[in-house]
Amino acid sequence: MKLLISVRNTEETATALAGGAEIIDIKEPAQGPLGRADHATIEQIIQHVDGCVPVSAAMGELAEQTGPAPSKNLTWTKLGLSHAPTDWRDQLAKRFVDPAKAVAVAYADGELVGAPSPAEVLAWAIDFGTAAILLDTAVKNGSCLWDHVTLPTLQTLITQAHQANLLVALAGSLRIEHVNQIALLNADILAVRGAVCGQADRRGTIDLARVKKMTHAIKTCCMSADPHANEPTPHASTISKPRQNRHLQDPSLLHQHS
Repeated sequence: MKLLISVRNTEETATALAGGAEIIDIKEPAQGPLGRADHATIEQIIQHVDGCVPVSAAMGELAEQTGPAPSKNLTWTKLGLSHAPTDWRDQLAKRFVDPAKAVAVAYADGELVGAPSPAEVLAWAIDFGTAAILLDTAVKNGSCLWDHVTLPTLQTLITQAHQANLLVALAGSLRIEHVNQIALLNADILAVRGAVCGQADRRGTIDLARVKKMTHAIKTCCMSADPHANEPTPHASTISKPRQNRHLQDPSLLHQHS
């Protein structure tokens, strides 16, 4: 399982990398769950990372006005589906263009923001052939992913995505105490911001000590299941799926950790 940290500038990027982030994601949290940073900031962060880890970027919501084309130097881009139009499937395909750089975003609390269900988004992602799917929350009100989707449902979605060779990222106000559950679900990527910000506030600044604690928790949790967990992160779509966890075969074992 790889740690993705969402950053808003080069200073936060440096902190995230120093603490062990394996994927850098660019977003502007003041603009919403998938707030798009300005073009100059995106380019500055890409240059700062200089190819040492994959870089993704949030492009806002599909229903929002179209901005400039995303940088060709990004590994992945993602678009949210709040207030999605009825033809969101066709529009999303036109906006992404390249499936290999596309991350489909499914909001577990989609009913609160007029977004399609995670099952619908996953079906589209499999058909379009996206690189990954991100399961997130749209409303940042203190609730987390677990409050909007059951563990057995998450298990089913993740298994279906892996069967279609999609990477799976989990987000939605997840914290360090959720790492064990995420590992049991066999997710590929844990995506965070608030959990590694000062005061655990996504509007704050990335904190090095919090990043290091999260990195340590992930490595500690994953080492027993994957002896190669400490190896450098492969780039882009070469990130491999974790081996099937025996706990996935028995949903009751998941409930023991909920």
